[in-house]
Amino acid sequence: MYKEIALDPHCMSEFHYYGLLKSAFGFESGRYVIAPTKEWVREAYKSVKASSISPTKQKSVTNFLNKLQREKAHPLILLPTDRAGLTTQKGYENWLQWIGSQQSLRRFNAVVSEKDGAAYINYEQIIEGAEIWAMPPTRWIDKSIEDIVSVVEPLIHVGRELIIADPYFKLPNNALFKAILKKAMLGGIKKVTLVTTMECSNLSGVFDREYKHLLDTAIKINYVRVPNQFIHDRYVLTDKAAIKAGQGFAVAPEKGLQSDHLSISLCGLEEYRDTKIRIEEYQKQYPESCELLG
Repeated sequence: MYKEIALDPHCMSEFHYYGLLKSAFGFESGRYVIAPTKEWVREAYKSVKASSISPTKQKSVTNFLNKLQREKAHPLILLPTDRAGLTTQKGYENWLQWIGSQQSLRRFNAVVSEKDGAAYINYEQIIEGAEIWAMPPTRWIDKSIEDIVSVVEPLIHVGRELIIADPYFKLPNNALFKAILKKAMLGGIKKVTLVTTMECSNLSGVFDREYKHLLDTAIKINYVRVPNQFIHDRYVLTDKAAIKAGQGFAVAPEKGLQSDHLSISLCGLEEYRDTKIRIEEYQKQYPESCELLG
């Protein structure tokens, strides 16, 4: 549900892109500008100063750009761990050079620029409903490992932690969880918290038998057993993105029914904060219900 967008900083020389950046990116929008913030803002700032935008509007844009560099809690610009590593390796001469090297790592969901070419979309195409830009209110997926991982992986790219809150999520014989853990390791996630109501009689034994050989020493699993009705909806949360589903994140065979599918949607900030705080407070209040594995 989250899109990695490469936005040409030179677009900020046109005032309508300022409005686009303010309104169409961030936690609740399902899109982030992907770039090294300092370098991106520097290029954007120069473009704004050299533009024909009125002095008053220039001031609005440059003030906003300065705030972007200081924003930590709810940023609009992010640089995923793997992209940061490649940036360190390849350097940053300018935005055009940078996206060229980054596309070889993982293609952006969209590249927004006023430059000509099929590789780019511009403001007019966005407001006309460009498919690669659109963010539907829900995404309907099959209950398969491939489809479920496809909606979880974008959260891993932009986040630094991972919480799966699902009352019926099991640790034993869970091929889906193993697939998610592999993506989490590649994404630089250090801890995966599993919040569930399910009992596991030999938790450490299951971990040693099924998971220990899959994980490197840098990642831990935090198993939190909560009481029935502690959570109703199912969530995948990171520090920068969150999704929810009415049904559980579990693989199931196709039966030809409407329930063969999962309906996934973005989770708003208020619900995200409340859910995360409740999980954190529960762990403090009932440490005996938590076990760190790995």
